[in-house]
Amino acid sequence: MKFLETITFMGNDVLIPIDRIKSVNLHGLKGYSIKITSDDGEYEECFADDREKWLLRYEMIKKIIGAK
Repeated sequence: MKFLETITFMGNDVLIPIDRIKSVNLHGLKGYSIKITSDDGEYEECFADDREKWLLRYEMIKKIIGAK
């Protein structure tokens, strides 16, 4: 089984089973974030105003989970 490693809002590492991820969404209204929804809950990675890092991480997540 493969996992996606993400960080919670409290700074803890979380491993999310890739086959349980339902969606990955970009949000950019107040700073930049990526919301990952799985069977086990919702996780959000925040990037403040770093658009380049935000987009790079999104592309990395798509590659890890095999999305196009």
